[in-house]
Amino acid sequence: DFGWVHDSEFSEASAAFFQLVKAGHIHLVVATSVSDELETAPEAVRRTWRDLMPYAEILEITEEGLNLMQAYLDAEILTPKWD
Repeated sequence: DFGWVHDSEFSEASAAFFQLVKAGHIHLVVATSVSDELETAPEAVRRTWRDLMPYAEILEITEEGLNLMQAYLDAEILTPKWD
């Protein structure tokens, strides 16, 4: 969560994670829906996102991706976030 870097409980771990992204140790992949949502987030979160955008790969949500998600849910590899 891009906002966690501004939350005292999670800021240290979030900052460390984002430093690993910037150093190229973690490949950050973000769906276009997340990118769009971040554009309306609080200013501090938008600044964090703008700082990380050069290091992120932004992907469209595709039918293939939705089918894979459903297969993971059906196999109980993932659980639904909401009931």
